[in-house]
Amino acid sequence: MRCILIFVCLLLPSFTLAQVEYDSTITKNRKNVIRWNITPRILFGANNLVFGYERVLGKHQSLSMNFGVLEFPSLVDIRVGDFLISGENRNRGFDFALDYRRYFKKRNRGLPPDGLYIGPYALLYTFELENSISRIDAMNQSTDIIPIVSKFNVLNIGFELGYQFVFFRRFTLDLIMFGPSLGLYNATLKLDSDFSGDQGEFYDELQDAIEDKFPGLEELLDEGISARGTFSTWTLGLRYVIQIGILF
Repeated sequence: MRCILIFVCLLLPSFTLAQVEYDSTITKNRKNVIRWNITPRILFGANNLVFGYERVLGKHQSLSMNFGVLEFPSLVDIRVGDFLISGENRNRGFDFALDYRRYFKKRNRGLPPDGLYIGPYALLYTFELENSISRIDAMNQSTDIIPIVSKFNVLNIGFELGYQFVFFRRFTLDLIMFGPSLGLYNATLKLDSDFSGDQGEFYDELQDAIEDKFPGLEELLDEGISARGTFSTWTLGLRYVIQIGILF
């Protein structure tokens, strides 16, 4: 799916730039876009729903915002030393993004929100999970089910380059093709008081298990999870988005 997403982002701008004729009335007097960000659904599943709104503020600028519900990738069945993450009781998250877009006056033949744009953005993710962990005994049986609550927050601030297409005067396809950012990632994990093992050792083993299941997180988790179950780091990120919408 990621390869398909990247392919679409690269292909569609080339198609549009090859067009010769353009009707400037396509976006005239239409300054609002309501859209659906399909990227989280493609990458992480059907339970991720993010919607957005863009308002043209002037001849060559607009303000855009997105909000939606997200689901963190499942941690169920991850083996952590002598323990197994055996259940998921809660998995909920939220997404909020705010973009300022400056549409290129000379480069674009039409009026906003149609064409190539650039601008800053801020993006916030927050997740809350509650999982059950079970101790695995010598007979490979699960015992001592204990809850663990995890909270994750991500704040990204960056700059983006994108292109928005308008089809049949009413329908839009918005592609954020390149959006480098600096992000603050932090997490808090809390084991139930009934946990009898060494919490610091458990968090170390949990980190190793997560890195094994999601290899792309190795660099992000390089700082390590503390013995208190906290994690915080700054790192570089990249935003890419596909959105479909209605212009009115």
